[in-house]
Amino acid sequence: MIECTTSKESGLAWLNIKGRIDTNTAPQVQKELDDLIAAGEQKIVANLEEVHYVSSAALRVFLVTQKQLKRSGGEVILCGAAPSVMEVFKLSGFDQIFRVMAGKEEI
Repeated sequence: MIECTTSKESGLAWLNIKGRIDTNTAPQVQKELDDLIAAGEQKIVANLEEVHYVSSAALRVFLVTQKQLKRSGGEVILCGAAPSVMEVFKLSGFDQIFRVMAGKEEI
């Protein structure tokens, strides 16, 4: 189960995600990100404060979106990931591909 909501804060588009991002839920996250891009958003903050698990499917979603946004000068910013989730990003080297923020106050 996953819940996604979008908002605008500090001039940035926020995708607030709650739950697990795995093979079953990654398509929903991808659709939300695609919708933000279609709406013209260039900088998207993925709020991961309430995400407790990410699989390789989640990594793929974020990587595809990052590549798409980089072509037009945008980016995905990862925010608020729990230590266990951040460990997955670090082990895969994604902490070098994305800007990572510990929490909203850093943005």
